[in-house]
Amino acid sequence: MSKKKRNRSRQDSAATKKTAAELAREASYTEAANQVDRHLPVLFLVLGLATGLLYAFVLPPLQVPDEMSHFARLYSVSRGACIASPEVDIPDSFAQLQSLFPTHLERHRKISIADLRSALKMPYNDSVMAGNARQRSLSGFIDQNLYCCIPYLPAAVVLNAGRHLGLSPLGLMYLSRLSNLAVYLALTFLALRLLPDFRWVLFCIALMPMTMHQAASVSADSTGFALTFLLCAYVFRLAFAKQPETMGARQYAVLGMLILLVALSRSLLAVIALPLVIPAARFRSPRNRWLAIAGYALLAVLCLGFWQRVNQPNFERMAEERMMRPRLRLPLVDVHENMRFLYEHPVETASIFVRTVTDVDYVVDTSTEMVGKLGWLAIPLPGWLVCLYLGLLVAAAATQTRGTNLTWLARGLLFLFVAAAAANILAAGFVLETPKAYLDVPEYRERFTAYSQGRYWIPLAFPALILLSNTKLSNIKARLNPRVFAGIAVSIILIATGVAIAAIRATYYN
Repeated sequence: MSKKKRNRSRQDSAATKKTAAELAREASYTEAANQVDRHLPVLFLVLGLATGLLYAFVLPPLQVPDEMSHFARLYSVSRGACIASPEVDIPDSFAQLQSLFPTHLERHRKISIADLRSALKMPYNDSVMAGNARQRSLSGFIDQNLYCCIPYLPAAVVLNAGRHLGLSPLGLMYLSRLSNLAVYLALTFLALRLLPDFRWVLFCIALMPMTMHQAASVSADSTGFALTFLLCAYVFRLAFAKQPETMGARQYAVLGMLILLVALSRSLLAVIALPLVIPAARFRSPRNRWLAIAGYALLAVLCLGFWQRVNQPNFERMAEERMMRPRLRLPLVDVHENMRFLYEHPVETASIFVRTVTDVDYVVDTSTEMVGKLGWLAIPLPGWLVCLYLGLLVAAAATQTRGTNLTWLARGLLFLFVAAAAANILAAGFVLETPKAYLDVPEYRERFTAYSQGRYWIPLAFPALILLSNTKLSNIKARLNPRVFAGIAVSIILIATGVAIAAIRATYYN
């Protein structure tokens, strides 16, 4: 054998050995990834229960944004009123509880465990109702009456049982927090089980400080977040599973039910764009696909329209409350004029929305609130922790995609849904919160950004981050072992929870 042939033989042998080593590394990586993913839903339950209980009991009563208003709405649902009365009636004992733990408690006083024990002894009595129901509705309580009763139903059943057991108002509030937490954990656990990929993205979002802060509260956001996670997970299962399901009667029914629940719970009409992500191959024919999508859109529009129709008295009372804000030294908001502006100036409205989501200050503030600005937006987490958690979310999306290679079409359709949902969120904030003074002066409109709070973006963060998924980054030689990433992710989640709980304790307790 010539020297040239011998060298070529050695090179071929080395290439074969290198390929074998790569295959072994690939097999080891896949096994570790499968093992981690298999246990991720249970790990979520363990961490979610532990951190959720901390938020539920360490955060003082009624210190989640609008928690007292949600508590009043939950009370009305527990009494069988799906459509609440504009005259916000609550028991006098609930009003006493609010006086003990008022909005922005940190501005009034610090509390102790003895204060909580004393409040637990306050008797519940629904035979004596608090007075000034109209004044209460004109002081912000009316906002939660705009919500459909759906996200309140699970906690309302538990609250009804607690009322019959004679629990104190504070006991009922804690019971409502715990029931919301239980529903959130159960629905998100199911979402993680359904997901064919992207589990780490949802895992990290679902355990984010602000997410758990809302999940362990009386707020309707708790169930609304979980239902949105579940809808996204089911759609992604239908769209990206390795062994895809063909759309049949069961799939159509489940998808339609989830779309309806999310649309009503979150007033999120944009969900009608999400089924577009499901490939045409999953349907029996292109005609079936477009009929299904059109049917879901019609169902969501009709049901939301029906709800707005029957709930019109509460909407009008809310509009009245916005017009009376100058009495509270707040800017006047003309809700009907804002709605008219949306319809009559769609191009200018679109430019306002684009300017909003591209404004650096807005993005920074919203990201901080989304990761964690706790209490009545009074306890921002440290900047280093916000950056660390945002980095974790991006890393989970970019490096922990197991095998789903999104096509450009799929990415485009997913981006369409994200953009539509963002416009939906900004439109609601524009209508409900834009001061009349801004729209009356063209110079103000040129610099104006729409209103929203960071927590509104939490459900949208999941599909938005999936747009960053990249199988190439998941397949580099120096990629992170899934078990190592799991250790890093859990450590950051625990650090974030510890910092958040410590900040809550320092803010509110003696």
